[in-house]
Formats: sequence, C-alpha cells, structure tokens
Amino acid sequence: MLIFSMFRALCHQIWEIVEDRFPEARHSAIGSFIFLRFFCPAIVSPEGVDLDIPSESREIRRALLLITKVIQNLANNVKFKEPHMQILNSFLAENIKQVTRFLSDIAVSPEFLTGENADDQMRPRSWELAQAVKQYSDETEKSQDRDVDNEIL
Repeated sequence: MLIFSMFRALCHQIWEIVEDRFPEARHSAIGSFIFLRFFCPAIVSPEGVDLDIPSESREIRRALLLITKVIQNLANNVKFKEPHMQILNSFLAENIKQVTRFLSDIAVSPEFLTGENADDQMRPRSWELAQAVKQYSDETEKSQDRDVDNEIL
C-alpha cells in the first residue's frame, strides 16, 4: 500500500508542476507518465513483466501494439489521424471521461482518502511526497537483513 501512496504522491507532483505552467496539459502529463512508462511497456513486451504470451506470433505483437496506441491516445485525449485507425475515434470519445477521471483521481493524496474528508479530493503537497519517500526509505532500511545480504554477496 505504501508504494501506491508514493505513486499517488508522485503523480500529484507531476500534476502540480505541469498545472503551474501548462494547466490544460496536466491530464496528458499524468497519462503519459502512467501509460507510457508503465502500462504500455507491459502490454507491448509482456515477457518483461513475466507474462507468458507466444512471442513468435507477429499478429499478437501487432495487436498488442495497436492496443497501446489506443491507450496512449486515450491518455492524451487525441483522436487518430491515420485512416485505418479512425474507426476507433468513437471509442475514444466514449471513454475519455472515464480516463480523465482516473487521471485526476490517481493524484489524490492517499492520506486524505483515508481521513475524515475522504469524499473531498485534495492533491498531496510537496511535504507529503517527502514524508512518503522518507517513510518508504525507513521501512526499507528496517526490513533489510544485512547478515543475509552479506552472505549472499
């Protein structure tokens, strides 16, 4: 759960930085971060995340690549210009609200979600990010067994 909290805090940092300079681009910035860095690579190269898909099939690889194109266009709220992909523009239009809501929600402060005001959506502040990073670092330090690590090395 701590990793997810840190992930939310990181998304918020991206949101805040982009919002200061390019407010209209904050959703696509979060979408690019999440989808381009995490989801799409896992879809295009499932073996990289230990999913077993027959890699010899060009059709499967092509389908996975097309799925990532759809996801990325949803994340960036742009329609397809390629004639062979334009048939999916209605799908993009029908689902953009849900994706935009997800991108807004992912940056909600995890502490705020579990507090009294869980119904309000408030973004985490910089000190919350620093606190989450320190807490994760402290917990990682406590969980390390240096004797076992040294034996392995």
